[in-house]
Amino acid sequence: MKRVTILQAFEAMKVFLEGYYERTQSDDIGSLLGDLDFLEDGITADPAAWGDWMGSVRKILDTWPTLSMLNLSKPPGVDALETTEEEIREHEPEE
Repeated sequence: MKRVTILQAFEAMKVFLEGYYERTQSDDIGSLLGDLDFLEDGITADPAAWGDWMGSVRKILDTWPTLSMLNLSKPPGVDALETTEEEIREHEPEE
């Protein structure tokens, strides 16, 4: 069974945005992609970007049962989207 981690989902989002940027050359998307790059210290170029990402992850996980009821429980081609509270805490930015 394939599982998508928080970091893999983040990288997948970046790949999606890179494709969009290549097609549109949007300055806004280009700027966003720059903010999402990881620096040598392991933090995103815009430190708030990772916190925003983790907030989005938590929001989706909190609403996932509702999405499941709509038969949207997982995207096509993904066997499971699972994460644990421990993984979320591990990836959340420090306060």
